[in-house]
Amino acid sequence: MEFIIMKGIRLLRRMKAALRREDYQVTYAQCGEDRILHFLFGLLDIPHPTYLDIGAHHPTHLSNSYLFYREGARGVCVEPDPQLCKNIKVARPHDICLNIGIAAGATRDLKFYMFDDPTMNTFSESVKQEQLRAGRILRQELQVEVQSINSVIARHSSACPNLISLDTEGMDMAILETFDFGTYRPEAFCIETLTNVDDRKMTEIIDFMISKHYAVYADTFVNTIFVEQQCWTGWLAKRRQMQKNSATSVDGSSSRRESFPTS
Repeated sequence: MEFIIMKGIRLLRRMKAALRREDYQVTYAQCGEDRILHFLFGLLDIPHPTYLDIGAHHPTHLSNSYLFYREGARGVCVEPDPQLCKNIKVARPHDICLNIGIAAGATRDLKFYMFDDPTMNTFSESVKQEQLRAGRILRQELQVEVQSINSVIARHSSACPNLISLDTEGMDMAILETFDFGTYRPEAFCIETLTNVDDRKMTEIIDFMISKHYAVYADTFVNTIFVEQQCWTGWLAKRRQMQKNSATSVDGSSSRRESFPTS
């Protein structure tokens, strides 16, 4: 018994030591999307990407943008729920936080459906009905101003954001169809491509983004991360050139490799 106790104590000590290590990576997003984006922006040499976080929901929890905010980046958060928007403003005072929704068409008021689980809040009537059939409790309906995504960028961003995170529960495709890809070319999009009710993968969004010359960089099943095709192609060409320069800069490296015995 004493041996088992001592073994348990040693195990606890190792666990505590592991928790004190600083080589782990914190993620705030649902499936580590912020860490994937962090790696991508590192490759693209964008250390502090600006962002437009549509459907921001919470200052930190399930956030695709908070990791960048914590490291000094700044952007615009859009959250239609008044209380959630207030929470973001308090926790992230250096961001612009807009208590509006994003939708296709002109600025107007739309009915916003707020559920017992705030991650399911939506402007979509059809998504509202799906949530009710799935047993969700509708706690409030509220008239909220909606604006177009292009007008929000024009009014509140000094330049095109490097990242657009999009999670609007049923409105994503309509928003993307009105997005001005000719004027704005963010390096990356992170878009929810899984429906919450029937877990259907929305391949139509993926196909649409590819048609706009964005490549799938990663997919966590819940969200798909896209990178601007020309930007990515440029990075690949730069990497190939660097590898070529590195290979040719080592004098005699090829001949030394060929001199190795083969048996």
